[in-house]
Amino acid sequence: VTAGEVALKVTNGTWDEGGNWGDNGNNVVVNPKEDCTITVTFDGEKVTVTGAEKDPLVINAIYAVGSEGLMGIGWNPAANQMTNTDGVYTITFENIVVGIYEFKFAANGTWDLNWASGNAMDSGVEYEAYLNAMGNSSVTVTEDGSTVTLTLDTTAMDIYTGAGAKCSVLVEGPAAAGVTVSG
Repeated sequence: VTAGEVALKVTNGTWDEGGNWGDNGNNVVVNPKEDCTITVTFDGEKVTVTGAEKDPLVINAIYAVGSEGLMGIGWNPAANQMTNTDGVYTITFENIVVGIYEFKFAANGTWDLNWASGNAMDSGVEYEAYLNAMGNSSVTVTEDGSTVTLTLDTTAMDIYTGAGAKCSVLVEGPAAAGVTVSG
């Protein structure tokens, strides 16, 4: 292969679901620095590529990106920078109304590196976060005034492939407006 980005999948001759394999439905991407020979191995479930030197992913910041009703501004990869605590990125949105909201996590304020589960996510459950996933993550908010916290955990992530990242969402109902006790 020639130097530069190479994207591939293994197929059984079709693109039908169950007829092709890559990186969780996406292409396996390698970026050899020079012309080289690569080896593609398929064990019936997983595609592995060897022989191409990869550069580590560079992550300076992670941003939450998604539906305007959740994020305040829709699908802007540089609008909602998340707080980083040792590779665990979090952001909280308050006073969210009932609805279904889609989102992803984008690195460095661009779409070049982004993660999503590709699933409807349950509150408090951790999911795999796939690099450059085809689908978005989504969450359902069932009470007006809810607080939604999004988390991307990169502590176990492979710095070359982006695999191993985890994501979660926590939806909490509105806080009590105030309680008065008389007596």
